[in-house]
Amino acid sequence: GINTFTSNNTFDLPADAAQLELNQAKSINSTLHIFRTGVNIFRHKIYTTFGLTYDMHDYRFAQNTTLLADTNRFAYIESPYKLEKNKLSAQYLTLPVMLQFETKPMRPNQSFKIGVGGWAGFLVNSYTKQKSEERGKQHLHDNFSLNTLNYGVRGQIGYGMFTLYSQYSLSPLFKKNVGAPELNPITFGIVLNGFKWN
Repeated sequence: GINTFTSNNTFDLPADAAQLELNQAKSINSTLHIFRTGVNIFRHKIYTTFGLTYDMHDYRFAQNTTLLADTNRFAYIESPYKLEKNKLSAQYLTLPVMLQFETKPMRPNQSFKIGVGGWAGFLVNSYTKQKSEERGKQHLHDNFSLNTLNYGVRGQIGYGMFTLYSQYSLSPLFKKNVGAPELNPITFGIVLNGFKWN
């Protein structure tokens, strides 16, 4: 999926977040499903799914912004180097729950499906990665004032083995009262090999 930011229910970044503008095409979300199962509600057409996932969110900055580590407040500077790569990576253990409906559960390749649900996650790893001609590759591990807990809602719609999804974080990316802009991530993507529980 592709990550982007919202602020005050719009995609326009506030003035205090201008330096966090994203390179959308390279701001990627990927998910590893550790465990999944489900519960049938009605003839396998209506069912719930839940489990445990490892969610990886990369935010590729379009500017030469360097987030500062080991500070009690959110802070950044503009790098004096031309950065070929500049991203913040946040990784979460997540508990997703979905309520799903599909038309032909016994013929999944011909089935229309729709689902709504939510998730709650816990930050387990975060770092920045930069690459420049002058300094080469640099990794810096820190929490960068990221919220430790995140939660949100998800919707998806699909046919056969193709599913389009969108998920919106109800919790801000960064902690409040630390000088960080209030940004809520939203992700759009496609699942090519959907999960079906019977």
